Amino acid sequence: MKSLYFFILLFNVCFLTNAQEYNNEPTKEEEYNAAIESYKKLKENNTESENGFKLERLFSESVYEYKFRAYSIIRENTNQVAVVIIEISSSINDEKKYLCIPHGNKKLNEKYLQEVKLLDGDLSKSYASLISIYFTDILLKLRDCRGNQ
Repeated sequence: MKSLYFFILLFNVCFLTNAQEYNNEPTKEEEYNAAIESYKKLKENNTESENGFKLERLFSESVYEYKFRAYSIIRENTNQVAVVIIEISSSINDEKKYLCIPHGNKKLNEKYLQEVKLLDGDLSKSYASLISIYFTDILLKLRDCRGNQ
């Protein structure tokens, strides 16, 4: 479980670094609180845009018996990321879980980490694996970008 928190901390640091590097406005509390319901509504209505926000697919990845789908919720007026939503589904049952990843807001990062602590053993292992894979990819891309400057 400690490794999960370590990878999540590293992932958030990288996400925050990139968001700040590109002058991305931090996640607002009202955005964080409404993000999952907004995401569900956009998916339910099969639309990519609503109420000043648009949905942008980041990736879909299966790890063990879980499928993870990641989406950015983008502020249309500034074209900046408000939050990242992770939709988690299991091949064992029909249950879906959602995580909302904020950035640039310490208080909301703590709320996110509290949600991560609620993930059960197998799911937390799958999530740690997913985060570590994408974190490595992000670090390599960041290295390449900085090397080309």
